[in-house]
Amino acid sequence: MLPTNANSRGAIALLFAMAAFVVNDALMKRLTEMMPVSEALLLRGGLTSLVMASALPFLAGWGGWAMLRDRNVLLRSIFEALSALTFITALSQLPLGTVTAISMASPLLITVIGALWFNEGVGWRRWLAALVGFGGTLFIIRPSVEGINGYAVLAFLCCFVVAGRDVMTKRIGAKIPVVVIALGAALSITLVSGALSLTNLYDPWTTPSATAWLLLAGSTVFVIVGNVLVVYAFRDVEVSVVAPFRYTVIIWALLLGWIGWGHTPDLLAVIGMSLIIGSGLYTLHREAIRRREARIAEALAEAEK
Repeated sequence: MLPTNANSRGAIALLFAMAAFVVNDALMKRLTEMMPVSEALLLRGGLTSLVMASALPFLAGWGGWAMLRDRNVLLRSIFEALSALTFITALSQLPLGTVTAISMASPLLITVIGALWFNEGVGWRRWLAALVGFGGTLFIIRPSVEGINGYAVLAFLCCFVVAGRDVMTKRIGAKIPVVVIALGAALSITLVSGALSLTNLYDPWTTPSATAWLLLAGSTVFVIVGNVLVVYAFRDVEVSVVAPFRYTVIIWALLLGWIGWGHTPDLLAVIGMSLIIGSGLYTLHREAIRRREARIAEALAEAEK
């Protein structure tokens, strides 16, 4: 078992990583009140690309540019761009806590994808947990005979894109540095949002104010800090111990949503959030048990040799 202090370090890092991501989301939500979503993503993507490109030679060497052509890196970058576009579009019209809570259904989708496409062993308990979690999203989205909120559906569709992104992340070889993956994502977001800006699919381009540039700079800093802290959080720790702290993102989102916009979830939304968090934590618990049983079986097999 890994030292407790390593797990504590990882948990604290993940706690602050989630806070950094939520601050980034809050800044982007405020930014979309000043300019179109595509423009906000284009400018933030451009700034992030500049920072990552400047760091690339020092962290990955000049050969890092060639790694951007890796098939899995390219596919992950596309998923990243689509997830940013769907998430920020939904965030521009919905409360921060609502969109964040819906997005936390993506780990449950990864369980389903692992079972259906990669033949990973998923027992009935984890299938039930996934169904409960998806049921929680219905409490938030609330379909009715009058219809459903299209932006809430968009937030839910973002879960599928995020799940695809995370699956592609697992397939990227360890030889490819994190800075290469981050740069590929930033460049992809910049290109996709730039193309949307040119097609005028969203509102026409606006000239950023001084406040908008400050929000963009802050968003860039916090999204980079969040990504660095996530890598630090999961390095040399027990994932089953650290991973549950990912769900603190909902607490941060509710807090900033209340401070910035006065948003407070109603009873049905709280029930939905609780179901998503509970099912996610239970899924992590069952995954930890599965891995422990696999290690025991492997050790017994070695002992019999």
